[in-house]
Amino acid sequence: MKFSISKIRPNPFRDLEFNGFDEDTISGLMASIQDTGYWSNITGRPHADGVEIAYGHHRIEAIRRLHGDDFEVEIAVAELDDRTMLKMMIAENINQRGNAAANEFETARALVHAIADGRIELPIPEDAKTEDIRYAPSFCAPKSGDLASGPAYTFEVLADFFGWDNGKARYVFGALELDELGTLPIGQLMGMSTAAVKQLVDATRSRLQSAERAQRLEDERIAALEQQIAQAPVQAAPEVKEKIQAAKVAKSEHLTRANRDIKETASTVRDQLEKREITSRAIKDVAKEIELKNSKPDYRPPPPAARYVSSHKRRCEAFFEGSRGEEIDQIVGAARDIALISKDALDLVVGLSKSLRSLAEKSTDVAEVLEGQLEGLTEADFSSEAAELEAPF
Repeated sequence: MKFSISKIRPNPFRDLEFNGFDEDTISGLMASIQDTGYWSNITGRPHADGVEIAYGHHRIEAIRRLHGDDFEVEIAVAELDDRTMLKMMIAENINQRGNAAANEFETARALVHAIADGRIELPIPEDAKTEDIRYAPSFCAPKSGDLASGPAYTFEVLADFFGWDNGKARYVFGALELDELGTLPIGQLMGMSTAAVKQLVDATRSRLQSAERAQRLEDERIAALEQQIAQAPVQAAPEVKEKIQAAKVAKSEHLTRANRDIKETASTVRDQLEKREITSRAIKDVAKEIELKNSKPDYRPPPPAARYVSSHKRRCEAFFEGSRGEEIDQIVGAARDIALISKDALDLVVGLSKSLRSLAEKSTDVAEVLEGQLEGLTEADFSSEAAELEAPF
């Protein structure tokens, strides 16, 4: 069926105010339409006197900008339920507009709001833990004493709906939870890559955890001081009470400083990413530098060379460790299979072995040169145990 642009409505789960049009995509589609014409392959469902499209929002916007609201386009109309409409929007976000973090935030918000409105139901597993349950439309765990309101769900159920692994679910829902708490505004994350958002969310959680540890220490100090009041002479009580008050103030300041550091980190990271001054992997380093700068008056940031050296240290440590350890098995297994094929193939495997030995020898040479340069300049410990210590940046 043909509909004028003015009669076409977006997918009800598509939030164009939260996650608007990508202008580069619009420009590319406009050029394509002018070159080859409009290809009608959009599906929608009846809506009032028009149609509600499941996907193709960028294409409709591109044709609207080219030909106006009265231009008619062909839309395949079908009876689609809310679940199907949301699934189709998810597919559009992944297949047509990449895997930008904003797309994942939008789909997660859409599903939770749909659950809150009763449009989609996702049963909670019987073995779900109480601390994992949320109540739509909130992404935050209810506080002690809060009355439960809204339909219950878990992040695990949402992840299953999307087909997301635990890693993706953790950072998407974690970011939306931090946004709702006011700790890390989601607006700071829009436009970032998924890798950058993941690193920033992890850095934020790490900073909050350090503040929470500091608060627990203050609680222990307060408890010990209160015990002193119960046991101390009357004349010592005023002094101890002052210490208790100081500890309470310090406890509050730990979280205040953490929130300040988090917001400064997000702003700095966004600015540096736009200027291509850092990579996603360096975000945690930026967060740590900001925390040190704000907590230590005499702190001086390390020279650029410090990050360069540290990044090489981490790459050396990770080469055959962690997930890379699996590569050793893959290399050995593949090499054995190849070696059985022919003499030429065997030569390739031997070449790999020689290259690895050459790499080891060159690495040893570089280490010896480095140690020679540092000799006499510092009390450096080059033992294997010391090499395992994490670099500060």
